Amino acid sequence: MAGGQVQSVARALRLLELAADSDRGLTLGELSSALELKVPTAFGLAKTLVAGGYLTKTSRPVRYRLGDGLVQLVQRHHRRCWLLRSEEAVRCLFAELGEATVLLAEGTGGDFAPRLRMDPSRPGVLERVVNRYLAPYSSAVALCFQAFWPALEAAMFRSRYPFAEYGLGLWRREAALEAFLSESRERGCVVGRNQPPRVAAPVFGAGQELLGCLGASLNGDSSAEGNGATIEPLERAVRGAASRLTAVLAATASRSVLPPAAGEHTCPERGRSGVDRPTTGEAKP
Repeated sequence: MAGGQVQSVARALRLLELAADSDRGLTLGELSSALELKVPTAFGLAKTLVAGGYLTKTSRPVRYRLGDGLVQLVQRHHRRCWLLRSEEAVRCLFAELGEATVLLAEGTGGDFAPRLRMDPSRPGVLERVVNRYLAPYSSAVALCFQAFWPALEAAMFRSRYPFAEYGLGLWRREAALEAFLSESRERGCVVGRNQPPRVAAPVFGAGQELLGCLGASLNGDSSAEGNGATIEPLERAVRGAASRLTAVLAATASRSVLPPAAGEHTCPERGRSGVDRPTTGEAKP
């Protein structure tokens, strides 16, 4: 150990840097020379990193290139950030709205899956959702994904849930659905057309990729006269929560550390109490 460093770890990190800087990959001899190590020692380091997925080894000729291991570590870290910030966003939006069901769903490659939910019937419980179903053409969250997905993912979703089978009875014409989705994109969120009042807004990652949609629905029926007055504060709250979550995720990604800096929370107040429980069934927003 020199200068407080573990020599083998320092050499392994240096080896990864060399691999990252090489377009063609490095031979064992080149690694040995660059690290000023004997060939068997360099081979042992490279073999260990290959086993962990941090290097890949090609044959004929044998070269060592950077593997996907480091990328996967970063992805795991960002997903952990996403889940922690999402939990906080759901708790805060639920506390802000009071009598509303709050749901966050995550995009899964041309489909989506509800992940987190809070309901007024159990105000202290954050549900970790398992196998919940959202109607593909009536749920505000489902429509939010269709409005803000890239064209390829939207097409994959439409292929999984054909409009003629799942949406025709609700929208009558596919053109009517497309017009609604276009209006929602301009509006920045989806506002449900039917009772109870429902709103869903997109949450984006640091690269402006759609990570998920945050939605809320008020419980019980509302009169047609009062619906507009009810929707307006609901829309402001949901759009604000989704925007704050997007901003916090971008700030976290730029720092590449997990805890948020002071003031970079998804709601102004901290310390929401609650019990986390897994649930199944049908989700509402």
